[in-house]
Amino acid sequence: MKIPSAVMFDLDDTLFDYTHSRHSALIALKNSYPALSGTTLNELDQLWNLYWKQLVPSETISHQADILYLRRERIRLILSRFGVPLTGKELDYAVKTYADCYEESMKPVPGCLEVLNELRAKNIQVGVITNNPRDGQEQKLKSCGIRDYVSVLVSSEDLGYSKPDPRIFEYTLKKIGAGLKTSIMVGDSFDADILGAMRFGMKAIWLNRFGESIPEGCEDVKEIDSYFPINRFMEYLNI
Repeated sequence: MKIPSAVMFDLDDTLFDYTHSRHSALIALKNSYPALSGTTLNELDQLWNLYWKQLVPSETISHQADILYLRRERIRLILSRFGVPLTGKELDYAVKTYADCYEESMKPVPGCLEVLNELRAKNIQVGVITNNPRDGQEQKLKSCGIRDYVSVLVSSEDLGYSKPDPRIFEYTLKKIGAGLKTSIMVGDSFDADILGAMRFGMKAIWLNRFGESIPEGCEDVKEIDSYFPINRFMEYLNI
């Protein structure tokens, strides 16, 4: 494969450092409520993910209001679990504590701006495919200084279906005007981003920043744990 005409990226934990912002916000919450002082960040993070799985609907999340509701409910459930049942304005304050720190701590994944600059210099188009509602994702792109690099942003909200559904990859390629054989998908979710793209016939690079195990039978998938060194990532684009 020659240098691609387009590279598609996931957003959360691929371009936007979602884990950093989530952890910063959970620490802010912990510091604001003495009942959480005996917990670790890892414990709070596990609860955050557990309640997401319990609360999230099986269908595509269609609106930013749904994301905000899910955030509010998880904060309520975590605090209630540690003996701080909140409602009304008290819960509003806890949610604001989390949200303010989350937004203030937004930053790009290390190395992604350098990669985006390299792609721009080579006239390679950049697309973003996300399973979250558009408004919140636009905010992340702007806060991280990434928006101007992105030619096309496709959200599951736009289409009513999400990764790994092959239709979202097909739609994005048509929208950006790139061919299947000259495009690559980069993402952190092996199931949604990597398997989704590969089943559609796209090349893919797995950004495995947190040391997850690669599924059996997929050992030939291109894998990186960081965008650094940048020249290594660029070499991977010449698969």
